[in-house]
Amino acid sequence: SRLQEARRLSALSSLVFEALTAQLPDAAARASEALEHRAGQATDCLELLCALPPIADVLRYGKARQVDTGQMAALFDRIAVGGSIALHHGARGLDEEAAAMLREAIREADRAILLIESPSIEAWLESLRQVIGDDQATPLVAGQAARVLYEGEHINSENAVGLLAKKLSPGTTTSDAAGFFEGFLEGAGIRLIHDKKLRQCVSQWITALDENTFVESLPLFRRVFSNMDRMERRRLLEAVLGRQTSQTGYQVVEGVDEIWPEHMQRISSILKGEVSNG
Repeated sequence: SRLQEARRLSALSSLVFEALTAQLPDAAARASEALEHRAGQATDCLELLCALPPIADVLRYGKARQVDTGQMAALFDRIAVGGSIALHHGARGLDEEAAAMLREAIREADRAILLIESPSIEAWLESLRQVIGDDQATPLVAGQAARVLYEGEHINSENAVGLLAKKLSPGTTTSDAAGFFEGFLEGAGIRLIHDKKLRQCVSQWITALDENTFVESLPLFRRVFSNMDRMERRRLLEAVLGRQTSQTGYQVVEGVDEIWPEHMQRISSILKGEVSNG
């Protein structure tokens, strides 16, 4: 049976939800028992965090249908705390694929914890703070942890800028800086339009890249800004590249109003991937 084949918490959690929605209380009870048993054995950070969204679905469904989910809520909190504890070490030394998986798990686990207003929230936030303060944490994962804290207003704009400046400093390798940059800002380009200090920090890092590194980083920039529409991208480019004051010196170019639209179009095309790197 599917219950016997299910080995991971997320699969067992999904079976509980399916049984409840199909109005099969006996099957739901058996799946819940198997879930409880597995939860007592699981120590892997990724497995624990991936179990939270489907359990949150169970809790939401139970609340809507006035089903007693007290035991499941307690299990959610236990798994969330376990995942939080495991995250600090689980975020270290990951390859690209594992880092991407954990990054997504962090994003979805955070949504689940907020959705059901779990008491585990404090343990969760503390684990995210530990990750961003750990020099051994995989940069992509650390960037995502910082993103969650920033969007939840658990770190303010000034602290976010300080953190970003540290992670993008010249003493950081380009690959590590790019990983943190992607984790923190992918899909959040719109924030750069409205957060001047954050935007300036990003701009300083990008403009400090040498030509070869910049070209190699173009796919990264495209991913970061991919969710912005044409007008939003234009506003960001204007803010970063021209229509603002700066401490650095710029040469005044006559007839700039005539060449600016073409210049903007060129940069926009690069970010959208419409121009080859060569």
